[in-house]
Amino acid sequence: MNAEVPSPEDLRNQSLSVAGIAQNSHPVDSIVAPDSVKQFYDATLEIQDLSKQLNSFAHRLESSHKTTRFHILGWFVVLLFYPLLLIAGSSYMPGEWKLKTIELMTKTENAWEAGQSILAKANNQKYEKVLTGYSIISGNVEKIEGCIGTANTLKRPTECSILIDPEQMK
Repeated sequence: MNAEVPSPEDLRNQSLSVAGIAQNSHPVDSIVAPDSVKQFYDATLEIQDLSKQLNSFAHRLESSHKTTRFHILGWFVVLLFYPLLLIAGSSYMPGEWKLKTIELMTKTENAWEAGQSILAKANNQKYEKVLTGYSIISGNVEKIEGCIGTANTLKRPTECSILIDPEQMK
């Protein structure tokens, strides 16, 4: 080994003296860096700075786990309660917006189809009654309009006969 660089055995047998290094004196129990190592002093400081930055980054990353959990929890709460907020706020919406929202949610072309879809899913028996009534009305449109006109001219209730075709109701 080089005479300026102490061997590992010498390092084990000696203790460092900070006071001796600070005074630039060379006591027997101190270690002084040789001149060949002083050129790496700046690189050593850069490595120390990099080490501090990495430690700081690791600490921030470790603490971000908590905030990430809260972030995910926040999104979960928003997505869970958004439909409830939409329903609560729908009473303040204009009628056109309500109809458009219902059409979008049920994926239908118009409000009539949306209403039929909702009624079919909510109560199938009542939906079948509505379909029966609609088929009776659609088969007797002229007769019903004539009865309405007669009732309006007489200004009193009138009786009208309508045709019910069982084949049309299926």
